[in-house]
Amino acid sequence: MSDAALTYELSESEDSLPELRLSGHITGDALAEAHCDPIGLLGGDAYSKRVLVDLSGTDFLDSSGIGWLVQQNKLFQSTGGMLVFHSIPPMVSRVIQLMSLHRVLRIATDAAAARVLVEGEG
Repeated sequence: MSDAALTYELSESEDSLPELRLSGHITGDALAEAHCDPIGLLGGDAYSKRVLVDLSGTDFLDSSGIGWLVQQNKLFQSTGGMLVFHSIPPMVSRVIQLMSLHRVLRIATDAAAARVLVEGEG
């Protein structure tokens, strides 16, 4: 079975907060094929930034995708940055809850709540 393509788009809001929008399947193969690399997207200081991650377009998350999310979160935390995941669809949310990732990842219901979380920890 072939993974649904993973696509991503980086945008920056009026408050200069980068937002990464992921769409499709978050799997190891899809991530490798999409070349979704924070340093390539955000520059050499990527992991020290505060970044919102919009998951509203995702529809599947497997174990290697979970590993990637956790690894990226750890890299951001270790260098003073922050990832805040938001707008998570029900199917992906169930996986996150089942794996207790809500205890490790910063998760907000939507973009506005994610911004509040970033500002509150700033």
